[in-house]
Amino acid sequence: MTTGPEFDWVRVRANCTASQIFASLKMGAQRDVEARNTTLPQGTNYKYVVQTSGEDMFGVVLNVQAPASPRMVFFKLTDDAIVVNRGDGDTNLEWTVVPTINNEGQCRLKVKTSEYECWQFRKLVLEDLLFANPWKR
Repeated sequence: MTTGPEFDWVRVRANCTASQIFASLKMGAQRDVEARNTTLPQGTNYKYVVQTSGEDMFGVVLNVQAPASPRMVFFKLTDDAIVVNRGDGDTNLEWTVVPTINNEGQCRLKVKTSEYECWQFRKLVLEDLLFANPWKR
């Protein structure tokens, strides 16, 4: 995006909303889950699923056929942010994401002082779930 002295950052920021980012994260998570499930070894007795709960919450969940520690990442849309929780038995992590625009005028996800594109944030919160040993406790 080109920015200059007349760049309308207010209009761009007004269109960079938590609900828009939430929708992008949800679509991206569905693609991530589909891609990961196609790369699992043959005969695997687990897979990943996206579960929705209304229009303001979804989760990526490890669906296993045997007892294992529950492992999931839930995304919840609030009025002006997205709260993400990762629970994997003993550890619970939480991120609060707010929309922002960067110095190039692009909509980004801000977590504390770091800014992410949607795929980068999904990698941050989903990588352990999708790639760590599902049987770890």
